[in-house]
Amino acid sequence: GLIMKILAYSHRKDETEYFKEFSKKYNVDIVLTDEEPNMETVNLSKGIEYISIITTPILPVPKTPTVRFLSSFP
Repeated sequence: GLIMKILAYSHRKDETEYFKEFSKKYNVDIVLTDEEPNMETVNLSKGIEYISIITTPILPVPKTPTVRFLSSFP
């Protein structure tokens, strides 16, 4: 079946193990980047369906053909 693809912006090295465990537990593909989400790094979301932003507000929300869901908690 299809695997959900999630992009994690602003990844820190101390979070890597958590993301690996989450990926395995929920059978999702997580792409990690230490880049902050902004209009210059929106290209990293190409082919990504789900983005979760916890600390960085982004306005306007970048539109890409593949993003189906964006959650934000700033």
